[in-house]
Amino acid sequence: MDQNRRNHLINPSFQLRFMTYVAIAVLIGLTTLYIRNSLYFNGLVFQGKEIGLDPAYPYY
Repeated sequence: MDQNRRNHLINPSFQLRFMTYVAIAVLIGLTTLYIRNSLYFNGLVFQGKEIGLDPAYPYY
């Protein structure tokens, strides 16, 4: 194994920086999915109200 590559595998500052990037990417992805699903669901509720569905109508 290459010595430089081995240093990256055991270098704590590299690991911390890498895990920070991974955590940020996961948070951005989950936030995007949450917002997208929320807007989609609210759009469906609005369409239901627009066509006169009963508010107790099951949305599933």
